[in-house]
Amino acid sequence: INILFLDIELPGKDGVMVGKYIREVLEEENIFLIYISSKENYALQLFQNRPMDFLIKPIKQEDIDKIMNNYIHVFGKKEKHVFEYRVGKNQYRIGYDDIIYFQSTGRKVEIVTYDKRIDFYSSMDEIEKQLNKEIFWRIHKSYIINNRYIKEFSATEIGLENAIKLPISRTYREEIKKKILQDKMQRRG
Repeated sequence: INILFLDIELPGKDGVMVGKYIREVLEEENIFLIYISSKENYALQLFQNRPMDFLIKPIKQEDIDKIMNNYIHVFGKKEKHVFEYRVGKNQYRIGYDDIIYFQSTGRKVEIVTYDKRIDFYSSMDEIEKQLNKEIFWRIHKSYIINNRYIKEFSATEIGLENAIKLPISRTYREEIKKKILQDKMQRRG
């Protein structure tokens, strides 16, 4: 979710409590919260939840347009640094920096991070199409790595920061060797 419109006067829990839950419990700062109410006296209560905007009912189309243009202005020009995947009917996103590598076994793919492993169904070819090729390198039919986590390299395997060593297949050895040399040259320059 990128933008969340919250009515302050919801049955049961109000929008202020939902916003507080998003910020404090979920620790989610990337969602733009826009509060909606027919009353203007909520400003101080909302401040702690860091909303993007506050709309007074009735809402006009130009109010929505203004918010969408503001969002596009702030985030629309940034390069996409997230990987999107689907589990069942649900769509998820994970930041590139959180991904150490992808591993596949048949149609099942696993995203490996420092603290969790996420399983979903796809193919490595489909995943590779979505990723930034400067950051993610295919090293094997079953592995795509985030090159930011490379700790060591040999002709047959790559060691990652999490102490895991992954094989480099013959198909990708020459390409990976060139990429590592190129990466070292760019870091020096």
